Amino acid sequence: MKKVVNKLLMIIKYHLHIFLYFYFWLGIFVGGLVAPKERIENLKSEIITEGWHISVLSIILIFPVFIIYFFRMRNKEKTD
Repeated sequence: MKKVVNKLLMIIKYHLHIFLYFYFWLGIFVGGLVAPKERIENLKSEIITEGWHISVLSIILIFPVFIIYFFRMRNKEKTD
């Protein structure tokens, strides 16, 4: 039981920030897909004219962080 608790604490210590970031990104991505037209018009943006544009922008601007994190963790495992 102690090993399980220690393993869980290590996961929280090293990966909690990326879990929270992923949750935030997922909210933006899904929110863009289901955003009503009236909300999008309230933005008064020339770039974002439909809800799915928000989802595409979140993939372009936010998703690369996950790729960088993946390679960072993979390289860390190789050195340990």
